[in-house]
Amino acid sequence: MGMFSWKCKGCGHELIERESVRLNGQVQEYDGYGGSAANNGDYDPSAWHNRCYKKASRPHQLEESASSHAPNQGFGPSKLEFLSGYDETVSVDEFTVVVNGYYSSDNGDSRQFDYHLTNNGKLEDQREYYQRYEAAAEVHEFDYDAWKEMSDAEKEAQHQQRKVELETALGSAMPQTNAKAFASLQEAIDAVDAVLPELPAELNGEYDLTIYGKQGKIEGAVYQRSVSRKYDRTGEKWVKLDVLEVEESYRLGLDKAGLVEEQLDLVIARFNEAQQALNDASEALGRAVQPFVNTDDTDKLHELADRLPKAWSGVRRIYEKLIGLENANSNGASDET
Repeated sequence: MGMFSWKCKGCGHELIERESVRLNGQVQEYDGYGGSAANNGDYDPSAWHNRCYKKASRPHQLEESASSHAPNQGFGPSKLEFLSGYDETVSVDEFTVVVNGYYSSDNGDSRQFDYHLTNNGKLEDQREYYQRYEAAAEVHEFDYDAWKEMSDAEKEAQHQQRKVELETALGSAMPQTNAKAFASLQEAIDAVDAVLPELPAELNGEYDLTIYGKQGKIEGAVYQRSVSRKYDRTGEKWVKLDVLEVEESYRLGLDKAGLVEEQLDLVIARFNEAQQALNDASEALGRAVQPFVNTDDTDKLHELADRLPKAWSGVRRIYEKLIGLENANSNGASDET
């Protein structure tokens, strides 16, 4: 499609549509297509999640190199913690599960699937259900002329009534709206792991698993896992092997530790550099003073009086920088705990 996306310079995850991001200093909602309303078309931006930027150390914020390219174009499940309005001090209310991907039929056709873990205790395909829903809608008559004359409130009421009628005819509610809400992330993980073996054999065990969490009115991904088959190249062809690769690519809360660790590594490096510079300056000051220690020569003492303030000023600047980095180090360690 000719477009691209970026990885956050803080957490390393790719930027996803709807997330609050910072591109070259401009804070906007990401459009999932390489930019935002305030920044579109810059091929080498300094790209952050806005939340990661706020948590980063000052030296890390000031490092202005371009972000790495992301493997896709920024589309997919937005992460809850990077959405505008997320508050890490507030608990996540409920968790729902979606398993999606593609599978191929024997004749080579492929089809996308979106399984939701429902209140029926099963993984039910939203796409397959919607096809049956549309077919049922064609069978059950609908007076469109009368609907056009209704008010907006009457239209909505009619829509909800028809939805109930069609779901009753199909024997179940839409999987998406009938998704089971779990009280904790671990409960959701355990529940979906128990039913994953029931997925159709056509999937060949491959899928992307996303668990969404809600905090007030916002909802986003809090857990992601992908399962795919390994490939091997034989001659000019890629051959799919029977070996599954399982990767837990994201879990809310774990990435904070990685971000803090990266910040601490950066601060410690700067701290060590400043420490060495202070040592070097102190030794240089000592060497400059040594010739004047045991002298009564007035001219040499005046020369020392002229040189000391300048030398001490340099040492003082390095010392103040060192103290600032030490404070940043301490704050980073406090955030980690």
